[in-house]
Amino acid sequence: MTKQSDIENLFQKYLANACDEQETRRLLKYFEDESNASYLKECISEYLPEHYDMDDEFRKEMGKSFIQTDEFISNLVSADIQSKPRSAIFRFGRYIVAACFVLFMAFGFYTYMNRIPGNPKTNSHVSLLVLPSGQIDSLESKYVNERVLIEKNGLALIQEKENFLKIVRTANESKPVDPEMYSIRAAKGRQLRLKLIDGSVVALNSLSELSFTLDFSSDKRWLELKGEGYFDIVSNPNLPLFVKTPDQLIQVYGTKFNVRNYSDDEEVKTTLFHGKVSVKKVKGVSGSEHILKPGEQVVLKKNDDNVTQKKIDNEVEVLAWTSNKFVYEGTSLKEIMKDFSRWYDVEVDWNTIPEFRYEGTIPHEYSLEEALKLLEKTGNIKINLHNNRITF
Repeated sequence: MTKQSDIENLFQKYLANACDEQETRRLLKYFEDESNASYLKECISEYLPEHYDMDDEFRKEMGKSFIQTDEFISNLVSADIQSKPRSAIFRFGRYIVAACFVLFMAFGFYTYMNRIPGNPKTNSHVSLLVLPSGQIDSLESKYVNERVLIEKNGLALIQEKENFLKIVRTANESKPVDPEMYSIRAAKGRQLRLKLIDGSVVALNSLSELSFTLDFSSDKRWLELKGEGYFDIVSNPNLPLFVKTPDQLIQVYGTKFNVRNYSDDEEVKTTLFHGKVSVKKVKGVSGSEHILKPGEQVVLKKNDDNVTQKKIDNEVEVLAWTSNKFVYEGTSLKEIMKDFSRWYDVEVDWNTIPEFRYEGTIPHEYSLEEALKLLEKTGNIKINLHNNRITF
């Protein structure tokens, strides 16, 4: 691994609060070396504008924390670093390290920014890889080319680019199947794609999680989903694929389908576009198995045993997220705000949402302000955005 790759990996793990003490010390040593200044500044400048508004209040709070940060770093780094001249780490590095620690460590600034939770397992701002051991690695990177995340039993999980991962064989000989499950989590405003060992591809929408094994067992393929995913599955009659969600079990026969099972949605929707799937409810009274044909959708009500199977009028609305846009056809403002809260990382006052339905397209590339103005203009309603909170 090159020095820049190591810096980038450590920096992103630090943002995800996933660095152990040894990794944190290694990152600080990079900050100490002034020859790394340009690359470190690039890393931070790429991250900060996307996540933080550098307003006067922000700068004031950062300035107040410099002295506190310097003292913390001095106590944390090893004695040999402390004994060296302070010019390198506290001339350029003073600002950069302070920026990192002020933003990402508990100096009370967490509460002020309310951006990155301290628990990496609930961190919704960084896309993550979770290993069976519980170790967490960041998948957020603006510099990644191709890197090996896991290599085990002749298989490797590779991050080919920021939002695309693939599982490949690295050895010809057959080795025992690793039954342990790994998970990838798409951050707010992010999507991930994973190519499985059999060539099947799964796309994850914002705030969604997919659990998988590197290889499949001899009798079935098994995946677990939370949130929303689009599945393009390679047919294999001898190796059926199952997708388990919190509310249903789907058996797949080589097909293309979309599943939406967010925890804060009242309904679970499975939509088939090609091939064949069966859907069973796993909570409450499961009832009969529902066999879907292309162009059909099963809707499960979470709070009762009502299951509806119907033809869909427009595939575009279901699949719009895979093309980086929102498409709505008479969708309630409440459902739209759920999408916005996941994509734009914004809070919503759910108690004041008016009765309003919207029909139209909103590209993901729109800023939150642009998207809200479009809704205001179309619906002749007033939407307020203040301190990252939407009210009506």
